[in-house]
Amino acid sequence: MIIYNLHDDMVEDFFASARERYRMMLRRRAGQASTKDPILGQWFFSNVFREDDTTTRWIKAEVREPLRNDPRVMVAMMICRLFNRVETLEVLKNSGVLHDWCAPSAREVLRDTQPTMGGAYRVRTPEGMNKLDGILKIIEDNRHAMFDMATRMVPGQSTMEATWSSLSCLPFLARVVSYEVVSDLRHTYMLEQAPDICTWAAPTAGVSSGMSWLVARDPSFFHKELGKKAHQGILGSMLRLLAMSCYDELWPRSWPSWEMRDLAHWLTQYGAYCKAKHQNKTLHRRYPIGKHKRKC
Repeated sequence: MIIYNLHDDMVEDFFASARERYRMMLRRRAGQASTKDPILGQWFFSNVFREDDTTTRWIKAEVREPLRNDPRVMVAMMICRLFNRVETLEVLKNSGVLHDWCAPSAREVLRDTQPTMGGAYRVRTPEGMNKLDGILKIIEDNRHAMFDMATRMVPGQSTMEATWSSLSCLPFLARVVSYEVVSDLRHTYMLEQAPDICTWAAPTAGVSSGMSWLVARDPSFFHKELGKKAHQGILGSMLRLLAMSCYDELWPRSWPSWEMRDLAHWLTQYGAYCKAKHQNKTLHRRYPIGKHKRKC
């Protein structure tokens, strides 16, 4: 495996930004002032741990945990991550459609729900369809294959990588959405004992950009590499970063520990952080203020 050297100052900045973002969450929950960091205070960044995000917390409590030992959880996670909006998912759950899927019923109960989808990532839908009809078609076209895949999962043997690879091959389930589904399944019977939890992460563009800053101070560094070589380099460097997360001066031991998925999550956020900090670029979403302040 290829392992690149990481710039010490960038590593320190990576963990410093993560520490401050985690403290922001803790302060907000305690009703205290948020942050003095000019970047984190101006632009929207997800929590360090995906499990702390509002949408994931809802999915965990309302869908994932109730179905954690049920093969239907794989299809349910696909539905949740394609819509990725709590208000939409609440409508589907309250109507009984989320656990026992029926496309016509879903279309009927969602006809007055706007917006239908969350904005965390883009979902490509079939050409010529609006977003709702497109997502319903993606679910309908894939749910039987996914349920069959779910029944063949072997706890303790099935890997996150192989599951992600299989899901990514299904129509319109892109790498990012497939990775979100796998990340949820990691907390169910299917993948909670997967042997690659702390050795593998999906090679998304956001992860590549974030790691490029740490290795070369250049967000396009890994984009210039060949595919397999770049992924090996990113994974090798992530393993080094994961080991560093155990250093108390970088990440307090009293806080939750990191896994490769957590590194991938914050690398994506850190890539955006560096764009604003080092390139003075405008990011996608401003930090919510006033009555629109986010919950966590």
